[in-house]
Amino acid sequence: VASDALAAIVERVRHFESVSLRGCGRVEDDSMQMLALVLKSSRSLTSLDLSRCFALSDEGVIELAKALSRNTKLVTLRFAMCFRLTDRSLEQLATTLRRNKALQTLDVSSCSLLSDRGAIEVARALHSNHSLTRLDMSGCYAVTDTAVSVLADALHANSVLREVAMNGLYNIAEDGLRVLEEAAAARAAPLTLELSGIDHLTPERLERLRAALDAHGGSLVVEAPSPLDFSEFSTDNGSASGSSGYGIVPLASSPGRYGTPSSVGAGAGAGAAPL
Repeated sequence: VASDALAAIVERVRHFESVSLRGCGRVEDDSMQMLALVLKSSRSLTSLDLSRCFALSDEGVIELAKALSRNTKLVTLRFAMCFRLTDRSLEQLATTLRRNKALQTLDVSSCSLLSDRGAIEVARALHSNHSLTRLDMSGCYAVTDTAVSVLADALHANSVLREVAMNGLYNIAEDGLRVLEEAAAARAAPLTLELSGIDHLTPERLERLRAALDAHGGSLVVEAPSPLDFSEFSTDNGSASGSSGYGIVPLASSPGRYGTPSSVGAGAGAGAAPL
């Protein structure tokens, strides 16, 4: 779908409940201006998936996020594998989260340019946001313990957020895991953490973190990713198909550091669903 084609159907889009432009590599920033108008007026649209829109950059996402500030219907927003997005996008989305009272799922997984700067702003916004229930930052490899510490602090104050995915964030080390464990232990509401592919998650730390989450009805999800496989990607038109998950490919059944994929704790399976 190119931008001119999207313009031709935008009037219909405002009446849809769900719109997926996933893998539409020719959708560019000017398309977001049209979708922003939809968000300002639509009383139907609840889900928007822009994953793998590889031409999409900060300018388009910022335009969309501003429109979302006053939207009361959209509950799911996905930007997975939008590789051009930077912390500027996350900063505007954080501003949106402070005002928006409807959004429940925000997915910025595998947006590899995102770093602590943007993640910290989102974490700070969670202190005043009371609608978001799932945050997926899997595969945002530049995120470190610095941002995780701010997120852990937000988890103390925010009891609405129930699922946080940080799969493949190999820069999370002992300090980050420790503050997550402390936040899980102090938190009264259930919390599911997805922490596949974290090198510093030792068996001992895993058991302590699992116990802290289980005590409040939460769970820990740890699965073994398969090696990277780009065979399902199409490069002739800038789109991709088939694969998903924090490592570009789906979480697979091959053994890994912790053996075969497993959900550790009650109810963990639902949190491991691919994009």
